[in-house]
Amino acid sequence: MRRDALSAWWKLALQASEVAWTAPFVIQQRYTRLLVAPRANNASNRREAARMVTEKVEALQEAQYAMWQHAMMSQQKAWARLWTVGVGPAVTPAAAAARGLRDSALLARRALQPMRRRVKSNAKRLRKRR
Repeated sequence: MRRDALSAWWKLALQASEVAWTAPFVIQQRYTRLLVAPRANNASNRREAARMVTEKVEALQEAQYAMWQHAMMSQQKAWARLWTVGVGPAVTPAAAAARGLRDSALLARRALQPMRRRVKSNAKRLRKRR
């Protein structure tokens, strides 16, 4: 159980570091386009500026929905465990703590996933435009 919790946190750390590594490139590419935009006021630059705002809102909404889904599933599992307390084997405090660690890492990964997906796709798209 402890290994599962540690691997879940390790996966989260890898995903967070990937976002931290890729996001500055995306920011640099977009701000370069925005700084040039007053002189080269074309539709592509305006679309990129609008996309920057809408993507942030969409990613936030997706992250909130993922956290809500995770909370609902956790509550359902907790109620199911409560109703089956006398039926199944006893859960030790260490196992419960490991489950909590694993679930919290999973929640954080699910919240990070929409932002990670967008940052990676933006970096890929903006690299092509160079």
